[in-house]
Formats: sequence, structure tokens, C-alpha cells
Amino acid sequence: MYNIFLTGTTGFLGTEIISELMQTTDDVVYGLTRAGSVSEAINTLTALWYGRPELTENLGRRILPVLGDITKEDLGLSDADQERLIRHTDYVIHTAAVIGINHSHEQFWSVNVTGTNHVLDFARRIQADHPLRRFSHVSTAYVAGTRSGQIMEDSLTGAGFSSLYEQSKFEGERLVAQAMGQLPVSVFRPGQIVGDSKAGRVKNFNTLYYPLKLYLKQQMRVFPIKKSMRVNMVPVDYVAESIVRITFAEDAVGKTFHLTAPASSQPTVAELIDAVRDWAEKNLSIHLPKPLFPPIPFLNKIGASRNLSEEKPAKKSILTNMLSLAPYFTEDKTYDTANTECFMGAYQLDWREYLPNLLAYATSRNFLDHNSRTVFEQVRFCLNRKNTSIAYYDVTGDGIRESSASSVNQRIEETLGALRALGIGSGSKVAVSGSNSVTYFVLDVAIGLSGATSVPLYYTTPANELDELLQKSGANWFFIGDIRILSHVSEMTFG
Repeated sequence: MYNIFLTGTTGFLGTEIISELMQTTDDVVYGLTRAGSVSEAINTLTALWYGRPELTENLGRRILPVLGDITKEDLGLSDADQERLIRHTDYVIHTAAVIGINHSHEQFWSVNVTGTNHVLDFARRIQADHPLRRFSHVSTAYVAGTRSGQIMEDSLTGAGFSSLYEQSKFEGERLVAQAMGQLPVSVFRPGQIVGDSKAGRVKNFNTLYYPLKLYLKQQMRVFPIKKSMRVNMVPVDYVAESIVRITFAEDAVGKTFHLTAPASSQPTVAELIDAVRDWAEKNLSIHLPKPLFPPIPFLNKIGASRNLSEEKPAKKSILTNMLSLAPYFTEDKTYDTANTECFMGAYQLDWREYLPNLLAYATSRNFLDHNSRTVFEQVRFCLNRKNTSIAYYDVTGDGIRESSASSVNQRIEETLGALRALGIGSGSKVAVSGSNSVTYFVLDVAIGLSGATSVPLYYTTPANELDELLQKSGANWFFIGDIRILSHVSEMTFG
């Protein structure tokens, strides 16, 4: 049994790597997590990993959250955690990264460059204490930047970039390459990661998913791209399995691995869109128009200029989002995978077989109307919308009382401030009992926005049963909105 220190615990790839470790090894994972306390970290991970028993059942047993932040010196770890990790860590797997396009230079560099340097420094401290078995660094195939032709695995040469993300990952990988004489390093460069090939599971519907979403919603028919261009996509389960397996291979030290599908296993743009069109007709009864592929070469330059700029528009739109992706619509490169094939064998996945799984998962998760807001944040978003009229009504003994969206929003803000003043936040459990009303709604939304967990109790429940439910729920607070319950409070032993 080995001890693995992993960064990026809450990230999509980090989660899948932990899942792979739980299912194929007996190892213990120390997962670096940004949180105020271990209990808060466990609550966060429990919510994030809902429906993943291989993860939730091992939380606190084989998955041990440690509180920290790679942007800070010593990773923001407590002295006790530093000592524990330095003494016990056998492997470091560094997955934490700022990804995407719409971030600032400071955001990218603080994590992808400075953060990587901090993780390397910590690995050196482990190496000084005892031999570290491996430092596995997750980079990206896009460190190749604007280079064309075949990109070799052991080559790291800057030749211009299409985004600050690419450039920051290149700089981070260069730091790792410089440490190869000091640490047993393996570098992994995944292509464009999509969902699990079997379950379709994915965390965010970005990159490749975005234009597919627009096409399915019939908001986009024109693809300014060569229809013969290959789509460099790779399922997350292949990436996670490869990282775990190669990390434990002794003769993989000092090597770099492209985790990409060979060109022959990648769909062309035309093939991919046709397959999506066929799937939508069979499964959604949506008859999509045939796509158009007029190449507009200068778009990639405009997109790259935008992606490399610090001045990005505050308000995103379909146009700005598509411009940011434009450089990836004109790729003219292939990736050498000789090192990877030595350990993983020939790439076996067929995109035609797993694409339906990706689409089925996406559409079952509200993909066609997706946003990253929680349900409580979505309430606030809707209340703030100017083009939608929302009103709330209380039915009282004196008649119907109306509340406007703005007044309800203000009450939520005031209630949230009051909850926080009481110390209610992530990890708190708040019981609520009262009749259906705007006040109940306001309190429930404010509890959710605070990060606490609401424990709703029906107001006609007998006092002795309420007391038992309060005890078993572990509620820290009880808000009462019914006079019948108030009259029996003295009979309860809660708290």
C-alpha cells in the first residue's frame, strides 16, 4: 500500500484519478482541498461526488482531505500536515490547474506556473526525507501551441501560443522538465478531455461540448472550419487509467506521454457533426439542418489575439465564445504516442461507440440549458432578470399579499447576512419548520446560499417526533415559523 499526494482533488480529472485509484489499488490518497476545515472539505467532496460510492464510501478512510492551496508557500499546509505528508508520501500526482480561456494572466500564472513551482518545491522536501517514487505532472497536449506537423512526446519547444492557458501550461511544464534531474518525473499531456466513455460523465460542458450544444439548440449551423479536420478528443477514463498505470511503472521515469487518440481514431469535424445529427433525430426527435463548413482562416488569428489579451470582454456571448475556440478549429498537427503505447498498448476506443454515451449523459443533465449555478444561485439570477416578471404571493387571513422580485431578493440578501452573522455557513445544518410562505422560501434560499444544509420539518409533526428528528439530523439551528411548535419548545431536549 502506498500514500499518494494529489492536487486538484475537486477537479474533473483529479476526481477520476482518485476513482481509478480506489478501484484498482489499496492505496491512500491525501487530497489537497481548499476549505476552512476538514469537515467542510468532506462535506464539499460528499456533495461533489454524489452518486459515486467508490469515492464517498472511502472519504475519511482511504481518501483523506488535507487543507491547502498550491498558490501559497508550503502549499498553505499546516505544520502538522506538512510533517505528515513529507514523512509518508510515496507519489505526487499534480493535476491542479486553471483551465479554459476567459481568465487573466495573473489567474493562469498563479496556479499553472507559481503553483506548479510550489508543488515541485514540496516534492523536493519529500525527496530530501526519503526517495520519492514518482512526481506525475499533468500538462496538456496544447503546450505545442501553434506548432504544426507531428509533435513528439519528448519535445518541449515554444513557437507561439493561441491562449494564455497554453502559454502558462508550457511555462509550468518547463519548470517540471528542469526538475527531472532532481525528481523522478513523468509528464502527461492529454488532448481535449471529454466525458467517461461508458458513463458519459463529465463535470463541465465546455470546449467541444459548446459548439455541439449550439448546434443541438439550432443556434449554430455554420462551422467556420475545414470539415476534414480531425477532432482531438479523448475520454477522461482513458486519461485517468493511463496516468495511474504509468505513474506506477518504474521505467516511465523521465518520459513524457501524449494521452491522445491517434489520428485514425479521431473523427473528422464532418463525421462528428453527422453523428450528432443522427443521434439527435433518433433520441430527441430533433431534425437538425445539415451543417455548413465555410473556412474563414482569419478567425483563428482574431481568436488567438483575444485569448492572449488581458482585456477580455466582461460579458460573454456566442460570438466571443466561438472566437476563443477558433484557433482550435484550424489545427494542423498530430501527436506522437510511442511512449504511451509502450505502457498502454494500442489505443482501442471507438468514438462512434462512446459518443452516444457522452450525448445521453449531457442531455440528461440539462445540457441544452446548462449553467454552472447552484439551484439557489439560479433563484437569485432569475430574481435579478429584467426581462422576466416574477411575483410572489402569500395567502393570509387578510387576503392575498404580493411581493415583487426585487423585494424578495432584498429579503434574501438581508437574511443571508443575518445567517452569516450567526456563524451559519458551510457545514451547518439548519432545521426549518413553518407553513408554505414567501418567508419560508426566502429562508430556504438564504440557507442554501450560505453553504449550509437545510433540514425541512413538517409543521404538524408532533413535538416528540420533531425532537427525535432534530437529534438524528444533527441540526445546529432550528427556525420555527408556526405558533403550535413554539408552544411545545419547552418540551424538547434539542440543543
